[in-house]
Amino acid sequence: MASKYLTIVEETAGSYGTYTQSNASTTMKILDESINTTREDLNSVTVERWTSTRTEGFFRSSGDFNVLVDPVVWPNLLVYFMGDPSTANPAGSVYVHTFKMGNDESVGATGLKSFSTKIGSGIEKDRLFHGCFINSLTVDCVNREVVSSTVSINGNGHEKLVTAGTPTWTHYTQSYLTFASASAMTIGGTDRLSTSPTIEAFRFEATRGFDTDVYVLGNKYLAHMIPSGEVTVSGSMDFTFKSQDEHERFLSSVGSDETSTQTGFAIRLGLDGATITDNHKYGIRFYLPDVNYQQSNIDVRGRDRIVQTVNWKANYKESAASAATIIVRNTTATY
Repeated sequence: MASKYLTIVEETAGSYGTYTQSNASTTMKILDESINTTREDLNSVTVERWTSTRTEGFFRSSGDFNVLVDPVVWPNLLVYFMGDPSTANPAGSVYVHTFKMGNDESVGATGLKSFSTKIGSGIEKDRLFHGCFINSLTVDCVNREVVSSTVSINGNGHEKLVTAGTPTWTHYTQSYLTFASASAMTIGGTDRLSTSPTIEAFRFEATRGFDTDVYVLGNKYLAHMIPSGEVTVSGSMDFTFKSQDEHERFLSSVGSDETSTQTGFAIRLGLDGATITDNHKYGIRFYLPDVNYQQSNIDVRGRDRIVQTVNWKANYKESAASAATIIVRNTTATY
């Protein structure tokens, strides 16, 4: 079977929708994708029961793709979705990149970025979508599974067929992260890898609201990338229900009953890969500085063991300058 691949090519700041082949790019292995373009016809009102004359209107491109998470290639997606990271070099070839959701909400060279997307299956032509931006990004870390990520994008509606590429995978130098990569998980400062209720799954979703109706006269394609809507960070977690502590946290706080205000708390998850040098490992860290539970589900089903699922939402915290911080450690000097 032919390899499926997706290449993201950064568009020059100020040139939304313009594909430049020589610009910075990243080619990724994909599990699947469903990105397509639609023609939105303008149907005139007539006295007949059907439309006899077709009037072509405008174009839209949208969809999503799924990838597995590794500590080297996957972080490239964060550059487009969250903006450029701050980078530190704590030792030798070790680099730490800190991405903050909410730190730079501008559209430009250092903030949110547009890109062109090439999708290939190794046969005939690749499909090229112009003027793309990431609407949402999810990360699923579930027991007995590889960590995966779903990325939802919109494009300006301009799609074309181009010469098929021949991807190489030398930039994939590290293994994918799995549920067993979890080296640290705390909720409100309490360890949940070894202290009941222990965690079985962590799901993260960040979403941006873009205006997808910016069409100007004389142009059938989306004209601008404008982040005008709400930004949300939310998700869910599963726990082995051997303690009620996280349900108590939902009610108000651990060791208390329900009150009018739930106390906010922080969530930290660390996923580690191979050792780089000394005490430094490849890895990805999630830090949510101010979280509240929205719902706590404890369902009993026959003889099945009880699993508690809590839905959470993160708030922007001024002192952290973000609603979500993702810290990547690897040997890549810059993103």
